[in-house]
Amino acid sequence: TLTVLAFTVPVFERNVYGSLPDALRVNLGIDFNDSYNMIKLAKMAAQAGGLDYFMSATFWVFIVICPTLRPVTQLILLHVPMTPKRQRSLHTLSRHVAAYYAFEVMLVAVPLIHMAFGPMSAAMLNKYSFGEVCNPLLALYPNPSETCFEMRIDESLGYTFTIAAVGVFLLTGFDGSPTHKYMHKKLYPDDRPPPTCGRFY
Repeated sequence: TLTVLAFTVPVFERNVYGSLPDALRVNLGIDFNDSYNMIKLAKMAAQAGGLDYFMSATFWVFIVICPTLRPVTQLILLHVPMTPKRQRSLHTLSRHVAAYYAFEVMLVAVPLIHMAFGPMSAAMLNKYSFGEVCNPLLALYPNPSETCFEMRIDESLGYTFTIAAVGVFLLTGFDGSPTHKYMHKKLYPDDRPPPTCGRFY
């Protein structure tokens, strides 16, 4: 459930602030503010076509498909009766699927974009660098910080779900997690998968 919420609920919002976007919003009805979930990002990655389809497919695999398949295959192993051979085959497949999991990348990427986009966009277009554009707009559409243009990327509710999903995955999904070690012990009683801590599994 957390995994599905993580990639379906908006993970960040784009908020464009300043006199220039205010003027565009009031006069032309153009609003650059928007929210994005991971599925929307995957679709946007393919908009240009060509090799971008490959980039989009990679995003789908690491952000949607494999993060969903790993817990599903684990639940099947825990609750669906199968022969030992089929259980071991599914366990192997499930472990390989876990290698294509990249929610933790989103945990790093969203704050980095947040820190970079705001100051960079504000420095590119302001009353000092583009006074002939910004100063008249600031006179017509003033704001307390005298900002001409700033693009902010702010974490949204989906980012919280992503944090929770990664936390659960650390306990259940990664090789060496308690859930993985429990299933491995049931399937291979004579083997001790790393990491081990003394004599405990």
